[in-house]
Amino acid sequence: MFWRSFPPPARFLAIVAAGSLILILFRSAPEQTADQMQLWTFARNHMLLYEPLIKSWNRDHQPPLKAHLFSGPALERRVLSGFLSGTPTASLIEFERSAVNATFLGPREAIGWTDLTEPIKRDGLDELIVENSFAPWTHNGRIYGLPHDVHPVLLAYRADIIEAAGIDLSQVETWDDYFEALRPLMQDRDGDGHPDHAALSFRLSSGDIENFLLQAGGGLIDVNGEPMLTSPINARVLAHLVIWSSGPAPVTIEAPEFSNSGNSLRLQGRVLGSLMPDWLAGVWKSDLPQLGGKLKLMPLPAWEKGGRRTTVMGGTMLGIPKANDRFGESWKAAKTLYLSEETAVQQFLTTNIITPVKQFWDLPVFSQPDPYFSGQASGQLFIAQAPQTPPRHPSPYLQMARSRVGEAALALRQYARDQDAWTVEALRPVAEELLEQQQARVVREMSRNHFRRIQEVADR
Repeated sequence: MFWRSFPPPARFLAIVAAGSLILILFRSAPEQTADQMQLWTFARNHMLLYEPLIKSWNRDHQPPLKAHLFSGPALERRVLSGFLSGTPTASLIEFERSAVNATFLGPREAIGWTDLTEPIKRDGLDELIVENSFAPWTHNGRIYGLPHDVHPVLLAYRADIIEAAGIDLSQVETWDDYFEALRPLMQDRDGDGHPDHAALSFRLSSGDIENFLLQAGGGLIDVNGEPMLTSPINARVLAHLVIWSSGPAPVTIEAPEFSNSGNSLRLQGRVLGSLMPDWLAGVWKSDLPQLGGKLKLMPLPAWEKGGRRTTVMGGTMLGIPKANDRFGESWKAAKTLYLSEETAVQQFLTTNIITPVKQFWDLPVFSQPDPYFSGQASGQLFIAQAPQTPPRHPSPYLQMARSRVGEAALALRQYARDQDAWTVEALRPVAEELLEQQQARVVREMSRNHFRRIQEVADR
């Protein structure tokens, strides 16, 4: 057993730490009794959506299912401590992409989720659901979560401002086309020293960068869970992003989501375009109702003609812990919550999130004109791009890889400023060198993983 490979003092300290953590975290945790199943989630809107389905389930099934809502960090701590100790958590747990990576740190036998690969294939769900929706929950070729979503990304743009200027975006194919089309609006007509409008909301941070790397065919983690920072695609994209955001004629502006400053810039019309996953469309409808009827959606401009016109942001899964002794009932409940027509319809109506279940895409709700997006059928626009979403692969080192790419981007920006070098040809070789350095740092950190070293020996 991998546990015995630790020296006794380390085992003792780990047991004491884990025990203390469990006592603290589970002192007020809802206890799952023998006559009840529980669903744990971090999303209030999900919980409200599931309430009628759970009531219906409880009328026809035993034991009954009860839902509990946690904050994201609290849910993550409870689940990780439960997995570490092997103690029961809940029958069903919704987990977000940024949190799930930590659950894959150890060897396969230490993963706390039930392997769903065979049930998914047996029930034909691999054909029913968009293929790449499984990728964030697939580790070493095994699937550990049922996808809640697809989260394709479109470009939301200020149609009122752009069309009033006589600009037609229908012929735009690439990012170069997009920025060139909007150049007339990116002038300083009020004399304040800044362009009156920026073509795109973008911040040179790790999260925003990853969205563009994925669209271009690059990324941070490959299908084998290994870092891929040194992909030539990543270097090219990084050079472009530095020039877009920091060059002598920047075309982007920082307008962070979920912030007063970002929302203010959008309401003022300073931001002409924003990356828009389906879930964010629902957020804007709630938080920025003043923009209703002023926006339109279009596929993302591609990095090159014929390239991918979307990316992907966010994601949630429904998992079944190994310590659950009611797999059969839990699996049926999971399919009821995630795969029903009622869920597909209500989820879109309340959150603007499209279902990953392809057979429901022809439902009338997805073809209804959306007043917020100037009468466009937003559902069908997101659905059209869903099959093209890029795959994302999990790794306990994903957040580290994100941070390292962010550091490389900032270093590249500083180089560009110091050398006054603002062309892709000048910055790309430097980007490659910086990414190689950051890749080495991630690999070095991964090599310290005790479980990884054991697996490497076993694979020889």
